[in-house]
Amino acid sequence: VKDLRLALSEPKAKWKIVVGHHGIRTTGHHCDTPELVTQLLPLLEEY
Repeated sequence: VKDLRLALSEPKAKWKIVVGHHGIRTTGHHCDTPELVTQLLPLLEEY
């Protein structure tokens, strides 16, 4: 999360695209990923 925060905070970046294997929020077979909801989602919403 620390490295991701550093990358997202880069003011010169024209685009900020984050890709992951597991969905944060999903209605699929495996449902939400609680660790991503609590740790990653707030960071993505901030940037």
